[in-house]
Amino acid sequence: MKKYSKEKYGNTLLQIEVFIPKRLTNLGKLVELLENMLDFRRAKEDLICRANEIFEQTEWGNEGIKNIKQAKNRIKQIEKCIHGYSIYEVDGAFETSCDMKTSKIRKSDVRICEERTMVVRMLAYADPTEEEKKDNVDFFNTRSVVDALLVANEYLAFKIASDVAEEDEIWVTASKVWSSIWKKHSDD
Repeated sequence: MKKYSKEKYGNTLLQIEVFIPKRLTNLGKLVELLENMLDFRRAKEDLICRANEIFEQTEWGNEGIKNIKQAKNRIKQIEKCIHGYSIYEVDGAFETSCDMKTSKIRKSDVRICEERTMVVRMLAYADPTEEEKKDNVDFFNTRSVVDALLVANEYLAFKIASDVAEEDEIWVTASKVWSSIWKKHSDD
């Protein structure tokens, strides 16, 4: 009989979720994009090409990055931080004052929209370094979390918005989670 034992407990992970409306036309492109993200070399090349734009939009102050050259060097140092993904769908409703067909805001006409949403969930290892632990660095400011959020926001969400879906909004959320890993072993 096979038994399970807890191999790891209490690993800190960053859970990132990207929310987009579910459209069958988006699905094939989305899976292709996610597979490209797992080939991290491609994602990194794209981030470096967009370094000017990312530098203008991103808070690099905590990292001590003051110019584009430093931003490109920082991106080159990012190691693969997202190792997999899952896709699921949810049914939901939201309040809007936007005409979904024309994308024009109508302040006097707030309404409830129901829509099926596709969620891409990624987990990134996010344990702080020994130096970050010593300095008591906030979880969301650790280098591994900053790297994962940069990849999620500036690669994945940007590419979804520009190449996959033509939507008014794409939401990216991030939260700290812990995990325990159970492995099956033989009871020989």
